Amino acid sequence: MGAKRTKTVYAGGRATRPVPTTPEERSGLVLTDDELQVLAQWSVLADAHFKRRMELDWAKDGVSGQLYVVEARPLTFPAIVISPPSGARILQH
Repeated sequence: MGAKRTKTVYAGGRATRPVPTTPEERSGLVLTDDELQVLAQWSVLADAHFKRRMELDWAKDGVSGQLYVVEARPLTFPAIVISPPSGARILQH
């Protein structure tokens, strides 16, 4: 949650453009808990695949709502480690 004064939208071809967000978009959450779980799982999978910590850039399709990884690169800054709260379930595939 945050100010989110603009969002980036598709503008045809390979172009994007910034557009103002609505009051509802500014006051709401961008991702659901399930989408956050997907992004977290992708992060773990990328780290395992590349055998190093990776930084992922992602996008959410404004029409379908589908999430995409658009870039993966080696982590270049100190990682922040977030431990699950006591009793939390970690999803495994």
